[in-house]
This record gives sequence, structure tokens and C-alpha cells, in this order.
Amino acid sequence: MRDPPLSIHTASVDLDYFAVLQLPLLHGRPFATSDSDGGVAVARVNETLARRLSPDGQAIGRAFTLDGTRHTVVGIARDSKYATLGEDTPPFAYVPMAQRWQHNQSLLVRTAGIVSLCTAAFAAIGAVSFSQLHSDAGLPWLLALLLA
Repeated sequence: MRDPPLSIHTASVDLDYFAVLQLPLLHGRPFATSDSDGGVAVARVNETLARRLSPDGQAIGRAFTLDGTRHTVVGIARDSKYATLGEDTPPFAYVPMAQRWQHNQSLLVRTAGIVSLCTAAFAAIGAVSFSQLHSDAGLPWLLALLLA
């Protein structure tokens, strides 16, 4: 008897996402600019998904299907909380934004304090390459400001 399909939570992220959230890479490699649209579909997965994909602890290089596309695991991130503090940790996959754009992207900004908050927010917004956004983006940006 086959196991039921695995429900995987996802986020499309940029290269700085893990640094902003201080979410460490436990194994493998970080995303790179070469992980772009048209390249090999890659993912960084959390520890929970890594254990599901490979109970023997060798998830790097394993593949899984997400929305009909095969993704290769290139990195493992520490488990985190995704919706609530009391939740059981779900299987979670992070994919490069360049490979899987979502129209409801969030912008996360880390700043050293309230004085530099506006400067950091405007700098982050200014760094967005709007020419690379997909035409369906519509820019419904949520500005999530993280105070250090």
C-alpha cells in the first residue's frame, strides 16, 4: 500500500531570506544566482521534510515533486515556526524566487532599530528589480518589518 501524498508547505524566497530571518543552513549549499528560471529546479527543505524524504539522513540530492515540477534538495534549513507557536512542524520547502514566482510575495526587512527602520525599508524596496517581476505580480506587497 502506498503512502498518501505528502503535503508540503512552500515559500518562494530570495538569496537573503535566510540571513534576514537568521535561519541557519544545516547541510548543503545556499541558493545561488545560478538557481534561475530555466535551470534545474532546486529547494532547501526543513529538517522535518528532510527526514520524510530520506529517513537515512541523506536528503541532499534527493528529488521531490512540487506542483508538477521535480525539485532537487540542495540544502537543509533548521525547523522553524511557520503559522503558530503551538503548531506541529510541517514539511516545508523553500524554493528560489527566480524559479517560482508567487504573486503574493512578502518583503522582509531586518534593521538594527527604529531610527534606521525607514531607511532600511526604502533601501530594500529600492533594491527590488521590478523589471524582473512577472506580469501577473500586481504588486500586492506586504511590508513585514523585523526589528532586531
